[in-house]
Amino acid sequence: MLIYGGLFARVLGIATGRSEPAIGWAIAVPGAGLAAVDFVLIYVRSRLKDSS
Repeated sequence: MLIYGGLFARVLGIATGRSEPAIGWAIAVPGAGLAAVDFVLIYVRSRLKDSS
């Protein structure tokens, strides 16, 4: 769910950035960061399950 929220924020930020670049970046960057962190957490969790 957090990944989808992060990706949605990134897309929303890019769309908003066309008219208001500062607001677009303010939405897109945290959204992209959130999605990236969630992908890493899912990867780490899957690796821990494989090793046990």
